[in-house]
Amino acid sequence: MCRKDKSFLEKKRRSSKEIKIEEEILFKRELNQSSIINQYTRKGLVFASLGIYHFRAGGKLIPNLDENNFIIASPLFNGKERLSPPSKFIKSEVSYVIKSVKK
Repeated sequence: MCRKDKSFLEKKRRSSKEIKIEEEILFKRELNQSSIINQYTRKGLVFASLGIYHFRAGGKLIPNLDENNFIIASPLFNGKERLSPPSKFIKSEVSYVIKSVKK
């Protein structure tokens, strides 16, 4: 699921209308992704590589999955989990944590 027009990435400030449109796109995208993952999990064990973004509070993908158990590998920046890297981080200092989580 990608966009052909990526010019929106260059914008630093968005209007409230643009923000709402983006939120609607992300909402529909997460619902679609959870539906596809659920179709495959009905057939057996599935490996789905998701960005840590989907585990944020208010995210729609994880709550809409039928599965209740997850193994999460997420990056640690200065020993803390974050949804995005801090500015001026050093790649060699990034570590990872792997954990089992129940919904």
